[in-house]
Amino acid sequence: MAVSLMAAGIFGCQPRGTNQLSRVLGWPEGETPHAPGAFQVQEYARDLVNPRNLYVASNGDVFVAEASNSSREPSANRITLLRDANGDGNPELRVTFLQGLYQPYGMTIAGDKFYVANTDGLYAYPYKLGEASPSGPGVRMLALPAGDDDRSEEHTSELQSRVDL
Repeated sequence: MAVSLMAAGIFGCQPRGTNQLSRVLGWPEGETPHAPGAFQVQEYARDLVNPRNLYVASNGDVFVAEASNSSREPSANRITLLRDANGDGNPELRVTFLQGLYQPYGMTIAGDKFYVANTDGLYAYPYKLGEASPSGPGVRMLALPAGDDDRSEEHTSELQSRVDL
């Protein structure tokens, strides 16, 4: 059995000085957005700092990449793990899974590794599905062009994995 990892990146999408940020409004207490027909909206997590991307693992764990692209606001530069063990739609576990990252975006689990695509590279961390944190430090697998400073350009790198039998 072999594991394939595919990374796709978009670099330098917007010239400097044209970055327009959306205004986050949130939900008023006790209200949710309206959904069509048979759909239902329920709050799953609150107080995340600039959530950019989600990855849902095969066991239902939700990993949230939190980072800012703007020099006007602080960047969390972390991945938060949310776990709803009893399936009621409210995570019982919320922990900082990784911190000190560099604008994380793409995430995937392949074999015994948790992969993160940061602005400056692809990193692999030792990890077993269901753990609340990696079991060791990450290793840079691939360098990516990061620009002049930590938020000089728009960068996103998405990851996908598959098992080849």
